[in-house]
Amino acid sequence: MLSGNILDDQKILLQYANETPDDFVAAALDDFILVRAAVIVKMFECIMLRDFTKASEMTLNYSHFFEQVAPLEVNLNFMAGLVWLHMARTTRESSWIERGTKMLAAYENWSIVNRSDNEHKYLLLKAEYHQFKGETVAAIEAYQASINSAHSNQFIFHEAIACEMAAHHFGNIGEKNRTREMIRKTHDVYMEWGAKAKAKSVLELLNLRYLDDTVLNTT
Repeated sequence: MLSGNILDDQKILLQYANETPDDFVAAALDDFILVRAAVIVKMFECIMLRDFTKASEMTLNYSHFFEQVAPLEVNLNFMAGLVWLHMARTTRESSWIERGTKMLAAYENWSIVNRSDNEHKYLLLKAEYHQFKGETVAAIEAYQASINSAHSNQFIFHEAIACEMAAHHFGNIGEKNRTREMIRKTHDVYMEWGAKAKAKSVLELLNLRYLDDTVLNTT
């Protein structure tokens, strides 16, 4: 059981035996929903902190939440796709590559069916895939397209994530002017979303990591 109950425990078995089937199903459903919600929150936190190692461990530890690739699981699928493609790039392990490309293919289809909700997600996954493949120009084009699509469809949070990932990409390839520009934009979009602490940390950490300067002036 997700709650931690061990079915070999005779007391637990007797307890469930004495419950009506409806009660048992309701309790199990509540348990499942609560754990799923906790996984979503923790995955979100890991991505905000760019702790992809922890996030990847969660996709393995709670694999039952990530095995179903379906439009109804958009929050988990999108976060998982970003994590898997990041791990594919950093580890080059076939298991992460397979998971990441599978999610990219799924979002390519979903972006056709529901463009306004899924196009920007597909484009960001596509940018991460191009980065994994070492296709710098294609990655830059996909990052910008994702930013534009998220902005047009008013997904401010996803726009901020796309800006942040683009900033890392520019920083990694040594494009200092474009890195500086994207750091400012990332800060501004997070501020628009209302994530002031995240906006401040982006300004400080990205700037010091890639530009070796003092904190950028956003005015």
